[in-house]
Amino acid sequence: MSNALTPVITNQGREALMNGFSTTSNYRFSHVALGNAHGAGYDIDPSITSLENELQRVAIESVVVQDSNRLHITAVAGLPQDGEEENAYDIHEIGFFLQPITSGGMESGEPLLFAVYATKPGDDQKALMTKEPGTELLLAFDLLLPDMSEEDYKFDGNSYLHIRSANKEMAGLVRLAEESDVVSGEADNLAVTPLGVKSAITNAFADRYADPQATMKGKSSEQVVTPRGLKLTLNSRLASSDEALAGEANDKYVSPLTLSSVLDEQAVNPGDMQAALINQLADSDEALAGDIDDKAVTPAGLKATLKAFNRSSTKKPGEDSETVQDLAINGSVNFKASGVQMINLRKADYGIGIQKGTQYFRSEKNFAWYARGVHTDEELTPGKRGVVQMVLSEGNLGIGTKEPKSTLTIANKEGKEEDPDADMHITANSILFGGHNSGKYAHSAHISAGLHVSNSLNIVGMSSDKSSNSRKIDMWAEGGMTIRGQVNITDGLKPDYDSNWHHITDTKGNKEYTFKHNLKTYPAIVQLFAKSDGKNNGKSLKDKKDIRIISFLGDCFHNSDNERAGFSCRRLTTTIIKLLRPGHHIWHGRESNEYFNSGYIRILMWKGFAG
Repeated sequence: MSNALTPVITNQGREALMNGFSTTSNYRFSHVALGNAHGAGYDIDPSITSLENELQRVAIESVVVQDSNRLHITAVAGLPQDGEEENAYDIHEIGFFLQPITSGGMESGEPLLFAVYATKPGDDQKALMTKEPGTELLLAFDLLLPDMSEEDYKFDGNSYLHIRSANKEMAGLVRLAEESDVVSGEADNLAVTPLGVKSAITNAFADRYADPQATMKGKSSEQVVTPRGLKLTLNSRLASSDEALAGEANDKYVSPLTLSSVLDEQAVNPGDMQAALINQLADSDEALAGDIDDKAVTPAGLKATLKAFNRSSTKKPGEDSETVQDLAINGSVNFKASGVQMINLRKADYGIGIQKGTQYFRSEKNFAWYARGVHTDEELTPGKRGVVQMVLSEGNLGIGTKEPKSTLTIANKEGKEEDPDADMHITANSILFGGHNSGKYAHSAHISAGLHVSNSLNIVGMSSDKSSNSRKIDMWAEGGMTIRGQVNITDGLKPDYDSNWHHITDTKGNKEYTFKHNLKTYPAIVQLFAKSDGKNNGKSLKDKKDIRIISFLGDCFHNSDNERAGFSCRRLTTTIIKLLRPGHHIWHGRESNEYFNSGYIRILMWKGFAG
């Protein structure tokens, strides 16, 4: 097969190409897919990501670049592989796939649908060709890309796509200039950022301004001194109070204010002398810490220090201990004992202890976690301007509430019930999942009690976008699933095969009709529908819409004493179903002479529920 095709480039094909231009990745043509579009052709929507009914996908044998918008692509649709059916099919659609390639030349991810060609819809539309069983089909395409010109894109010998570089006359890929490019000023095809301009100007003129050291030397005749530079120079020559008090520097001057401050510091009164001496004595905390070597300890201070040290105690639990008020500890506290409740708060009913493999916290009744606030003795109250973050009371955990009514109670203050974000929201009536569900349709991936349908547990599927039509639920139950009670399905079970309505005219004698399906297995359920075309011979069937429905499971026969069918399933395989219309009529109804000689027939099939 050799054809020149002008396909429709998909949205994801364009997006992938532009993403490739802005990264180190690239793409090459890798596969050609063939399908029958269910035998009708269609108008192509650029948002599609797969063929309507793909039947075979083969690797591309070669790609030859003809010019800027034409590729010659060859591939071979070979014989069926092990486990594949050897089927004939009409070709109504062709898909061209791109394989993502990393900067190292390795394949990355799955191929994506780049462009699609399909026959136009309509009953009289002929297929491009037919793939016969047991034969190999050589495919040769001239792939035309009319909306890509050499001005915008080009192909190289490996079928990679590249974007052209920008210049003053034409838009394209822009490269940013380095600082050396800005300083030299020679390149006319590079872009300069505002930061690059500032940096280049600063560096170019940095040597024109004298620093304070050069200003003090006064030797340069090529540099200039700014007002700020002059101020910094003068300030650097001004002596500080410490320098004036030291009296060692001979290259700085002392201001009147600094001189007055130095003289004031030299005068010492008796009160200041006493304060200075007191500052040289260590207090009890400093004496107990023992890490200061430039202060003295008085006899009274030593006694207090020893007393505080002895409070670390060798007394056993339960013995009377000395009460210390406002004990401040500078450093770590180590408890040598083990297997006991080591800290008692108020009494032994409130404390912290250690048992084998466990650190525990004991409370007479509740545990609470507060944010901000002040102390108050009222139960489970965080105090003024405080917030209750979490409460554990009588085995019930409450988050955002101080009165948990069940094992887990979550307050409804912050939890959402509609638009999902990255967090998981649990309220009194619902669970709204976040993570991958973030930014999807409102009430997506949602479980609630009566929020959507009253008096019912509502399970809402996860959406793939911001529309309700994309919500889905997948369940795995390989061991089986049991539903007790009636099951109501609003829109019915979508069939795996639909033949659509076919018109049958009045012909004498037996007539056999063959329909090809795409199940590749025996169907579990088959339904045959009949519909009038307004030419009925019967009395009561005139203009009736749906006249006959016959269903059977896994069997290719139907017969009824009260409803004898004038057609039957003659043969059912994994690829076809053949129907036989015997005699001079097509279908009989319930009553005598209620039949019609021409009309419409439709077949629906389901694979079953195992998978």
